[in-house]
Formats: sequence, C-alpha cells, structure tokens
Amino acid sequence: MSEIKPCPYCRSEIAEAAIKCPVCQSSLAKKTPLQRLLGLRDYVTFPTAVLALVAAVYTPLVAPVRAFLGLDGANVEAFFLSPEMLAADKPDAERPAMRMSVSNTGSSVAVLLNNFVCAGDRFEEKNEIVTFSFVDPESLKPLYPEIEAGSSKQLFAEIAHADTYTDAAWNIAGNNRCDLAWSDKHGSGTYTFDFDARSEEAVRDILN
Repeated sequence: MSEIKPCPYCRSEIAEAAIKCPVCQSSLAKKTPLQRLLGLRDYVTFPTAVLALVAAVYTPLVAPVRAFLGLDGANVEAFFLSPEMLAADKPDAERPAMRMSVSNTGSSVAVLLNNFVCAGDRFEEKNEIVTFSFVDPESLKPLYPEIEAGSSKQLFAEIAHADTYTDAAWNIAGNNRCDLAWSDKHGSGTYTFDFDARSEEAVRDILN
C-alpha cells in the first residue's frame, strides 16, 4: 500500500508519489530553477517566463538607448479649431484670434516660438499671408507655450497681420500651409500643417 500525504492546497489525502492532486487538480511537481528565480507560479510556461525575463531586462534600457540614438526629442503636431474674439468684453481692445490644438507626441518638452506664418490662397500673382502670435487669452500677453511630452494644449493664436504679397516681397515654401517652429533639448524643428479652406474662411470672416 502506497503512503498517503495531504495535498498542500486542498488538504485532501493523496498518494505520496502524486504529482497532481486528483481533487483540486493542483500541480505538485517541483518548480524549475527558472520558475524559482522569477518567482512564477506553476502554471507559467517556459515561453512566458522567457518573455517576462526579456521585458525585465529590456524596459530599463529603453530610455538610455533612445537618448543615445537621439530619438527622445519632442514631436509637435497642430491644427486650427475655431475663430475667437479675445477680450470681447472690452470692445476697444478686442483682438481676432484662432483657437488651436497643439500636441507633443515625443519624449521631451517642446517650446513653441511665439509667432508663426500661414500662407493662404494665391490671387493675381500675390499670396495671402497671415501671421499669428500666441497670447494669453486673459491678459493678452505674448506666450512661448511649453508642451510637455505626451500632452496637448488648446492655445490662442492672435491674428497679428494679414495681407497679400508678391513672391519677391515675401518668399513662401507653398500655399495653403502653416509653418510652426518649436525647439527641444536637441535643437529646433518645424511642423507644417494645412491652412485649409475652412480655416482660411474663418480668418477672413473674423477680420471683416
């Protein structure tokens, strides 16, 4: 007659040589060295344990590797939302502006230049040029907005100037586009986004 021992999980009486409890189905096999090292349970398979080990080694190395390769900088994206009249409660001081969304999908903080330029449609050998400046909507003071990594902000870009210019008077890279300059710990960059028909029309309407 084989010797009897209690199951360490459900306390049922089982054979001394059993490697699995017939009652609670718990495994009674001894843990492998790898399982003991990683503190894993019996149901963790070898591939899972290997993946856990790789993740544990790889994760702390991501930041320094990205920094070494110069991939830990900012990445700015932007688009217009709607026209706004700032200081609307003070008719003599109200200023036309565009509300816009600016996001940073990179890994470090981005600082935006205070002003940027949008080139609109071309009319009779002249290009429509609109310059914008970031301002605080309450104080109307100029801003150099900071966008933290992985975040977005809604900003107000005051329409500082709008007119048409010949190519000789104002050289542009192309029509119907805006060029937003920014800087991070690695240097400077420019994000180009569409100055689409809806945004152009919104600017014209709020200026009239």
